[in-house]
Amino acid sequence: LFRSHTTDDQYAALAEFINTLCNTANDPTTDAFAANALKMFDVAGFLRAMVVINLLGSWDNYYLNAQNYMLHVSLDGAAPYVSFCSYDMDSVLGVSWPGQGRNWQSKDILFRGKEVGNVVLLKRLLQNPLFRAYYCDFMAWFLENGFTPDNIANRRSDLWNLLQQSVYLESQTPWGPPDTFRPWTNDQVYRHAVLNQQFDATSGAVAGLQALGIADFVQARRDSALSQLKAEPLGQSGIDFSSSQWGLSGSAMQETGRLAA
Repeated sequence: LFRSHTTDDQYAALAEFINTLCNTANDPTTDAFAANALKMFDVAGFLRAMVVINLLGSWDNYYLNAQNYMLHVSLDGAAPYVSFCSYDMDSVLGVSWPGQGRNWQSKDILFRGKEVGNVVLLKRLLQNPLFRAYYCDFMAWFLENGFTPDNIANRRSDLWNLLQQSVYLESQTPWGPPDTFRPWTNDQVYRHAVLNQQFDATSGAVAGLQALGIADFVQARRDSALSQLKAEPLGQSGIDFSSSQWGLSGSAMQETGRLAA
């Protein structure tokens, strides 16, 4: 993401990033590719973000539509450094539209198969054994320590307690149209947020939209991901995610013997 006063020559940093990570002449399976990628891209942060996006079924960003994300290109250091930031993550946890497979809870954990966008950067990174190990190890850790039915239920309860008054004030009755033009009645919001019920919109601007029960989606997605992870040799990244050291630097990978000095 460049400021409006960026000069033409400063776009060379973005061109270098694309050439380093996406040029097909650079073999993504090699240690050299990993070392070069780490020099100019927050690979670890990107891979962790994509784990969360995958598990949430958050398709309306880099996952499927190639939108709702930014690349921050820092030109402050001796060399350019790129970071990834996703936003507008509201199509999650089983929300889908007509024409979609409506099976985000069982999608491939490595972004293979149908309903995957042009995710060249991610697929090239996951071809590298160092980065694939990091991605899979973080997913395994996150499934046990973050993306659990209890954690999601507790967070959902906290948010409902915080928001329920403002939600109910949007309409005069449980079943009447909200004054804010929100497509869901108060009763529908309550049934989905509190009772874990699936609902399908039948009219209005969101006609055809389907939202699964959150608890049902989390359990199904977790079961599918854990089953798929059985095919991966976990623990190969050498990273202890129970610590505060989640980085994926070249020196750290050398210490674990995964990256040639």
